[in-house]
Amino acid sequence: MKILLINPTLASPVVGLDRFIKAPPLGLMSIAATVPNHEVEILDLKYRKFLNRSIRKKMSRADIVGISCLTPSYTATMKLCKMAKEEGVPTLVGGYHPTLVPELVERPEIDYIVRGEGELTFPTLIDAINNGHKMDDVLGVSYSKNGSVHHNPPRPLIDDLDTLPFPRRDLVRGNYYAYFGGSVDVMESSRGCAHDCHFCCVIQFHQRRFRTKSPERVIQELHQLNKRRYWHIFQDSSFTLNMKRVDKICDLIIEHGLENKWYSAQGRVDSVVKNPAIVDKMQKAGFKMLFIGIESIFQKSLDIIGKK
Repeated sequence: MKILLINPTLASPVVGLDRFIKAPPLGLMSIAATVPNHEVEILDLKYRKFLNRSIRKKMSRADIVGISCLTPSYTATMKLCKMAKEEGVPTLVGGYHPTLVPELVERPEIDYIVRGEGELTFPTLIDAINNGHKMDDVLGVSYSKNGSVHHNPPRPLIDDLDTLPFPRRDLVRGNYYAYFGGSVDVMESSRGCAHDCHFCCVIQFHQRRFRTKSPERVIQELHQLNKRRYWHIFQDSSFTLNMKRVDKICDLIIEHGLENKWYSAQGRVDSVVKNPAIVDKMQKAGFKMLFIGIESIFQKSLDIIGKK
């Protein structure tokens, strides 16, 4: 099958940090790796604008169009789905927004929704579509059939993240992604979060679980990042949640001679304050920037929003 995966724009005109931050679509690159026997193209509309006629031309050549949808990109996603249906191509939507609002499959523009992690559900769904198999047994999928909506049982989370194939970085290798002008490449070393903050969608998507890749797997992926890019960004929701693991990763970065790169990650302020020695080692391993969520300096405010 010819599969077109699209990363839609968030808003038009582009507002906020999206004007200055453009990162490789790691989620699409990851699911692309799960269907090696199919022809996959990634169209990143956040990176580059395309005329509608050019998008339609690419859609018309595909057997299915898959779109990654966040809440801010919902409107753009629906427009793209409508375009694909007008070209006679079935549509598949995944990501945070359709996972949390699977009722979107009731919209005529959407044929399938992949709920939650896609690395197991996506290739199973593609196989079912390609071979005409029943959809009933495809866990984690919502779909419409003969005017009725079906929400199949959820698929269990992937326990061992080391078993996942490496992302298809070759599909976006020619794109120049940047944070505030500095070139970047991205990876993930963990998924989810062990905390239960009321305002966060991560705990819903990952079912309040925190799972990690082994430090050895992290180093394997770091070796695959584009060496010509200035920053290497960890896209984990909370890279510092397990500081003993961070300590081991830093040891291996230094051991493998990878500390000459500039690394960035997201973390918690309590992890940093409680582990100054490991933070010092992070600096030696090449970490130059750590994004920390400081929602408020007032405990009462933190209690109101359920910050854990």
